[in-house]
Amino acid sequence: MDERLKRAAETGNIDALYSFIHNDANVFKHIDKMEFRDRTLHVVAVIGNTDFAIEIMNLKPSFARKLNPDSFSPIHLAFLGGKPKMVIGFISIDENIVDQKTNH
Repeated sequence: MDERLKRAAETGNIDALYSFIHNDANVFKHIDKMEFRDRTLHVVAVIGNTDFAIEIMNLKPSFARKLNPDSFSPIHLAFLGGKPKMVIGFISIDENIVDQKTNH
């Protein structure tokens, strides 16, 4: 993941996210092609920037179903990290996300 996008995710800077998208309209397409990598939504789920996570889910819902190298989806990381507001936010966007399977 691009370091600027990672910093925006870590700090929850939604304006920087949109600036990044404005500069590279295919940013999510590039990220989506990566298999079993921590994506922006995984990073945000661990950190707990709920508003940023919800924004990513609204822009690219498929990211919520991607697994990281440890076979965890973003909702699992948020749950394991004690981020109930984020878990509820994910479910409010996609109620079927709770059916996501991991290898754990």
